[in-house]
Amino acid sequence: MSTQALIFLVYLAFALVFLLGELGFHKFGMRPESTRKLVHLGIGLITLSFPFLFDDHLPVLAICAPFLLMDVLAKEFNFLKSLHSIVRKSYGTLAYPVIVYPLFWGYDFVGTLCCDTPQYALYFVPILIMAFSDPMAAVVGKRYPLYKLQLFETEKSLGGFLAFYLSALVICIVCFALFIETMTFGQMFFVGSMIGIFTGLAEVFTRRGWDNFAIPAVAFVMVYFMLY
Repeated sequence: MSTQALIFLVYLAFALVFLLGELGFHKFGMRPESTRKLVHLGIGLITLSFPFLFDDHLPVLAICAPFLLMDVLAKEFNFLKSLHSIVRKSYGTLAYPVIVYPLFWGYDFVGTLCCDTPQYALYFVPILIMAFSDPMAAVVGKRYPLYKLQLFETEKSLGGFLAFYLSALVICIVCFALFIETMTFGQMFFVGSMIGIFTGLAEVFTRRGWDNFAIPAVAFVMVYFMLY
């Protein structure tokens, strides 16, 4: 299948995720915070396919740039209400396409120039932590807060941080076990714990949705410097 056809299929998959979010909001009465998490997870799962679909970073740029423009227009002209009807000020949906392209570029650069083989952990760990651990912290933190802390405009909790850390740790261990054969379980646990702690802190202290940028950026840098 040609690269153009693959890009078009990714566009369709993204559009389907946005459509599901809009249906959830308009037809089933889901709250915008819930539909945002649904879209957040769906887009993250789709972006996991990029290393298997594309051999270089330019098709990913061709995907991320139009969706960034679309989201800017949606925010400006108040459509895609399933994403932009929240009360708090957030740029999280804008940060998503902004970070996915440099993550793929970095993965492609390291794999091609430095290691001569795909370094899937460099891409999968940041994307999976952003897609799963971030919403996990919000859901668990709201249900089991344990200890609450008001930071900036948002409320954080120990329960949310622990949920983030544990899910990030599991993600790291699974990715390392699948893609880095030379690591022992002790090394996986240590590196995964460090990544879980520091990306969790990025989630806690980043304002207005920019944790969607900070979390994967911190994860990528830590995976690279701790493993390569």
